[in-house]
Amino acid sequence: MKMLENNNTTEELSFTVTITSKFRKQAENFRRQQANAEKGEQVYRNTLAVLAVNYYCQCMELETDLEVGDSWDSLMRSLLNTADLTIKDLGKVECRAVLPGSDIVEVPAEVWTDRIGYIAVQLSESMNEATLIGFVEKATAEKIPLKQWQSLEGFLTVASTPRPIVALLSNWVNGILDAGWEMVETIESLLSPPETEPSFNFRSVAPMKFRKRDNTTMGGKLLQLQKADDRVAIFVGLAAGTEAEIDIFVELYALKPQIYLPQDLQLMVLDEQGTPMMQTVAKSSKNIQLEFNGYPGEQFSVKVALGDVSIVEQFEL
Repeated sequence: MKMLENNNTTEELSFTVTITSKFRKQAENFRRQQANAEKGEQVYRNTLAVLAVNYYCQCMELETDLEVGDSWDSLMRSLLNTADLTIKDLGKVECRAVLPGSDIVEVPAEVWTDRIGYIAVQLSESMNEATLIGFVEKATAEKIPLKQWQSLEGFLTVASTPRPIVALLSNWVNGILDAGWEMVETIESLLSPPETEPSFNFRSVAPMKFRKRDNTTMGGKLLQLQKADDRVAIFVGLAAGTEAEIDIFVELYALKPQIYLPQDLQLMVLDEQGTPMMQTVAKSSKNIQLEFNGYPGEQFSVKVALGDVSIVEQFEL
């Protein structure tokens, strides 16, 4: 690890990795799998960049999963210009190779999403060394001048910041619920029954729009708000809408022995930037709900608030 001097004469953190024969053998193996020489060279450089960042993460005691990314998938590697590395409990970092003497880092638009950041990796002319020379958290251009990249300290700051847990609703469709979420049947016995019925049947009081759909996927969770009796159940469901749209509904229910939700309990849906899109408030309500639409890959949050206490659950379609 060393400090580099940039054009503004301020020192910045960098990290140099020796490209071992093992690294070159792996990169050469991936290169030979490509249909033409140009694509092979791209894959070769991408692989060396990923291996260099992987080694750096190990030195920083960041646990990685080298083989789960697109860059380690033979099909995705041949289709995309990707050099992603998965860091456990953080997400993917994109490792962009920089040729010797270049002051531009190429970041293709296909890797502008689903990344916690981007690391510029400068390869030596002899391909014996790879130096991690910069970091940016977001990419909005396919060619980013090196002078716009931050020090590696920016990456370490991101890596040390706790990441919110995002529930992947696409997995729910396959019966894989995220940690903390349960199937509806596990929770429904805890809900306060309607006054006119002897027992609670969630499906019988679900919105007609969703109750009639066989392909509706739902998950539930218990939320503790303030006092011991301020617990509610939240249910999130999704179903195929028109064309590529996905219909989503969010509901809050009171738990036994309470009949009604806490007075003035707020339920909000926030967009990816945290801006409220819609909300509703409990007023002597047994349950409240919101319905909206989204598209695959979009993110949103659900906020439940009572007084000064709030709980935010994040989701990706």
